[in-house]
Amino acid sequence: MTLAWDYDRVSMGRFLVRRLLLTVPVLLGVATLVFALLHLVPGDPAQVMLGDAAAPEDVADLRRRLGLDRPLAVQYVGFLLGLTRGDLGVSLRTNQPVLTSIAERLPATVELALAAMIAAALMALPLGTIAAVRFRADPDTVGVPLVTSTVDFVGAAALIAAVKLLGIG
Repeated sequence: MTLAWDYDRVSMGRFLVRRLLLTVPVLLGVATLVFALLHLVPGDPAQVMLGDAAAPEDVADLRRRLGLDRPLAVQYVGFLLGLTRGDLGVSLRTNQPVLTSIAERLPATVELALAAMIAAALMALPLGTIAAVRFRADPDTVGVPLVTSTVDFVGAAALIAAVKLLGIG
């Protein structure tokens, strides 16, 4: 009995190590995608920060301070090194560190996520019980897909309403 337990522990350890090692290329891929998207967006970030009425000399100075005048490969390496230090850069909109903006909004995000999980559990537990008790009955074959799609639709509508109310988009 002890041997089986040790084997399971070793295989779980290998599984966890493999999963942790696989996060490195995933994170590198996500960072590369974010960097590429930031540079594919039309317009000059320095011009956006200063506005259309800014003098060309001011725009050139800001581009130099932000490092936008450096070659793309140098910018990419600097971007990756900044990420390893936890430096997510400066917001073009608010001109404050992105990490500060995230920290300010994190409590509300956690509160919203917890509320969503509680609401989902309150709906899922009774519906799952009904579906298990009445396996392949009408509530199971019709109700579950209906409830699932309704939850998605209502969630999307709530997200759109929140974006409009907050003036984000």
